[in-house]
Amino acid sequence: MIKKHKPKVIAFAVILLNFLFLLNPQEISKVQGSDVELVTEVLLFTKEQDTRLITSINIDKEAIEELYIISDENIESISLLDLENILDKVHVIVIDRWLPSFPDWINLISEYINGTKSNLGLLLFGLMEGDLQAWQVEIIDHLMPVNLIDYKNSTGDLSDPNYEVSVRDRGDEIPDDSKIFIESIYWNSFPSIDRRTLVNAKESANIIIESVPESIGDDTYPIIADWNCNNDGGQVTFFSFEVLEYNIAVPLWPYFNYLLYLSIFHVNPNYSDAQIESFISWPHAPVPHTLDLIGWFSMIAVLWVITFGGLFYVKKRSKPWEQLAQEDGQTVLDKELLEQS
Repeated sequence: MIKKHKPKVIAFAVILLNFLFLLNPQEISKVQGSDVELVTEVLLFTKEQDTRLITSINIDKEAIEELYIISDENIESISLLDLENILDKVHVIVIDRWLPSFPDWINLISEYINGTKSNLGLLLFGLMEGDLQAWQVEIIDHLMPVNLIDYKNSTGDLSDPNYEVSVRDRGDEIPDDSKIFIESIYWNSFPSIDRRTLVNAKESANIIIESVPESIGDDTYPIIADWNCNNDGGQVTFFSFEVLEYNIAVPLWPYFNYLLYLSIFHVNPNYSDAQIESFISWPHAPVPHTLDLIGWFSMIAVLWVITFGGLFYVKKRSKPWEQLAQEDGQTVLDKELLEQS
């Protein structure tokens, strides 16, 4: 009887493991996200060469093939021609609290975004007082979904109503071309913002994330705003919070790295939002992925087979309690006869 059932247990285990481990890789890729491989090159203007933003952008090296960094530390070794060559290669520009102090440079950058030379995407993170000069702001203001001229900042004063604000997404008010920002990100978990840029959104801009009105009254300054520059230029996304010196909790937010990945490809002219992987599917998200789940469930399945197979085996090997009782009775009788002799 034992040999008759043991092969069934083994066969069941083999079938189950084959099902879990030998899934078609193409089917797995479909579950994980888009079939299109997203690849891009990015140019970053930053105050420093080693920042949390750089670390986060570099996490997905498969998608961000090349990250060009221009800062005050290396600008002397870069010519205007070098800049133009870089702009011809990249698809997205990121500005983190710094721009070159050469008008011809900034005008060239503007032409690569506004549709004159190209329609590169642009991400601008929060500016603090003194980061840009007035003439720099005037050149790039027309690119922005917010009125950047005469921008202000929240302070670190506890009495400042714009200090440590909570955020929320605008839900159904967000147009379809910007809804990618709320489809995979739970914004209620976003850390409170200490310091940010206080600017009003332009009339045709999409306000995606705003501060919670109950916490600061009538504040209308957007947290994240988005639009297409000049309608035929590049896609531009503005983030009011800065991550270079303040808002330390923001880069630690589980969604932050994905937010950068999403934003870079959202403004990238070569891809549509439908091709961007969801948070769950993104390989660098801090959550279990398809292959991880397959491995875990496989181990559970093996343990299940071993456990129930062992129980089945022990049950078949065990004698019925009636037989055990008879054997125990016979043992007692034999012992009594032995003592009498």
